[in-house]
Amino acid sequence: RPVATDPLRPATDPLRPAGETDPRGRRTATTETARTTPPATVPSPRPDAASRPLKPFEVAAEPAKKPDGWRVQLGAFSSRKLADAAWADVKATAAPAKPVFAADGAVTKLQMGPYATRDAAKAACAKLTAAGRACFVTAG
Repeated sequence: RPVATDPLRPATDPLRPAGETDPRGRRTATTETARTTPPATVPSPRPDAASRPLKPFEVAAEPAKKPDGWRVQLGAFSSRKLADAAWADVKATAAPAKPVFAADGAVTKLQMGPYATRDAAKAACAKLTAAGRACFVTAG
């Protein structure tokens, strides 16, 4: 029966007679085993991966939408119902701004606006802050 050999070592060790054990306890290959054991093969890369053409970058069908002015964000809520309730609390202070309910994953953002300039949005946010409401300015 053939003995497995270390692929990085020669099949026969000139310092040990064939059939003896090495320091690791492995039997050294005999001359017959060295002649009959096929050399280790390296698998070739998959031909289908190399033959596929690379895909070009996809170009967006429409250019990115330009922001519609500036908005003041009043909060992000777990439901539209909670966002509506928050708007009911603040709409008298926020007049004449209109609410914007923006779905963003699992939350509904409550924003108001749009404002033509960032300074106008900052002024509206400052008015809400003076009334005790947290807010921040964001691009619309």
